[in-house]
Amino acid sequence: MIANSAFRYDINAYRAIAVVAVLLFHFFPTYLPLGYLGVDIFFVISGFLMYSIIEQSLDAQEFSVKDFIYRRVKRVYPALLFLIISVLLVFWIFYFPSQYLRLTEEVIFSIFGLSNYYYYAAADYFDTGSYAKPLLHTWSLSVELQFYVSLPILCFLIVQVFGRRLLLPCIFCFFVFSLSWHLWAGYNNSSFAFYDVVSRYWEFLVGSLSAALKVARMRYSWFVRNAALVALGIALLVNFSSSDVQRMIIVALTAVALFMKADTGFVLSNKIIQYLGNISYSLYLWHWPIACLIYSLTNPAPLVLIAGIVVSVAIAHFSYKFCEKNTFLIKAGSGVAVTFCLLFLTVDVFRSLLSNKSWEVEDKYISGYLAQKEVLKASFGECNFSDSEYVGFLSHSCFPTNGTDVFLWGDSQAASLSPGLLKLADNSNLQIAQATAGGCPPRVSKLLDRGARAEQCNELNLKARLALEESEPLVVVISQRFGLRKDQYVEVARFLEAHGHRGVFIGPYPEWSPSLPEVIARRHDMDAVFLSDHSLRSNLIDDASVLEDAFRDAKLESQFVNVAEKLCVSARGSSYSCRIREARGSGLFFFDYGHLTESGAMYVSKSIERAILGAPR
Repeated sequence: MIANSAFRYDINAYRAIAVVAVLLFHFFPTYLPLGYLGVDIFFVISGFLMYSIIEQSLDAQEFSVKDFIYRRVKRVYPALLFLIISVLLVFWIFYFPSQYLRLTEEVIFSIFGLSNYYYYAAADYFDTGSYAKPLLHTWSLSVELQFYVSLPILCFLIVQVFGRRLLLPCIFCFFVFSLSWHLWAGYNNSSFAFYDVVSRYWEFLVGSLSAALKVARMRYSWFVRNAALVALGIALLVNFSSSDVQRMIIVALTAVALFMKADTGFVLSNKIIQYLGNISYSLYLWHWPIACLIYSLTNPAPLVLIAGIVVSVAIAHFSYKFCEKNTFLIKAGSGVAVTFCLLFLTVDVFRSLLSNKSWEVEDKYISGYLAQKEVLKASFGECNFSDSEYVGFLSHSCFPTNGTDVFLWGDSQAASLSPGLLKLADNSNLQIAQATAGGCPPRVSKLLDRGARAEQCNELNLKARLALEESEPLVVVISQRFGLRKDQYVEVARFLEAHGHRGVFIGPYPEWSPSLPEVIARRHDMDAVFLSDHSLRSNLIDDASVLEDAFRDAKLESQFVNVAEKLCVSARGSSYSCRIREARGSGLFFFDYGHLTESGAMYVSKSIERAILGAPR
């Protein structure tokens, strides 16, 4: 058995920084939009520590793949088991049967360390929101587990086939391959690149290379410093997406910090920082389900979110003391099998208890609307693309040409409007073209410089802009949810008018958290025509008014349609009452938090019919 190296307080501090960044990002995303990069810091640290352990065991000629993997299982699973059983217990109280069945699927994939691929396969822009998946954060834990299993096997094979001397060069070759794969996959399928372990492997190996060079003594320090500078230069100069640049910078800086072993001054050795570093694993495990529970029940105020953070720290402290420090759940080899049996037994028990849930009517109500997303997606055809598709394959027929009367351009909010516009086009004998993509707001000059899908969105917008520059005058319907900025809206409107087109800009739709059908099923009359509930995101209604004022002030010919104003009126205090269907017994306007059903698309399309038909053609 290899003795542990001297405890590094600086690494513990980096863990604290990483987990705090992720925690604040999940509870207050607008205040720390890059907090998700804390996960990348964890990956680099894991690569550094795991390779250091392997190097030490190789030096002592005590390296064992089996022992290495077993020690990692003992480290990971006690706290994970505690979390999963607790989540199954608590969410059984609050979840509808269909939601709970989906949760049990998440549990199974999390147990086997495959949740990263489960969430990739389940992801699309009409998918349930992130806060409806209390184990979503285990995707990164699954990636780590896959790394823990594959790295010792990889090192063992390299040493056996090529010898110890070629271990570091081979690791470097795998690093180059993984980074290349990440860049290629990120350009073609950003969602897959996000979840795929091969696409993430280079981050671990940066830490491993840093550990290997540190073991090789400081004669390589000049190489590390200059390699980091070169990596940062490439990240800043080469036209990757901004998320790639940010990730490369964080990874490079973390690797350099690990290599140089920062002096533990007041900041890094601070008791609070060290405490957060100690509980970082349990805190990472617990903060996300608590955030999901809060968001599934209400549209939380800041004080509620702060209370959620405090509760997360408290439970993480308990988990650290009784699960991480005292691994009573796994003490022998047979304990691993016992752990998995307990988990499956727990899942099976709670699945069987679903028959005792008394929410059958409400559950069918929710499930019926969620099922509509598949029908709606099928109606969008080749002119709408999702995360799993590449914009370069969009047909030229999706973009306006001479003879096109109406062009629908925008994100998934626009896509959900398309069934209503297509019906309107058929009734009025209009030719309509459409280019929509989830998460892609229309832009003409200020293209996206951040986000996982920046390249794809920019390519779609470039194709749309070139087509509009060459086509005859037509009506352009703009609809978007993300990035609602009045200067960009006005810029797009001026571009359209400069090329003889008339814009019809659709303001943001009302949104409910976690979804309109669930809010109604939990606490309202399921046939109600109007709804007043604290789960409404009232800030979007205020944003719509700001955009409308901006159009008026800019004296634009393009028309802004304030959908939120047409649907919602002020009720008591600062709350709103919003129309959610045309009449009692008719279908809702929204099937999730804010995407239109077919009846909703028809209603909104009728509200803009005059703007479209009255525009010059």
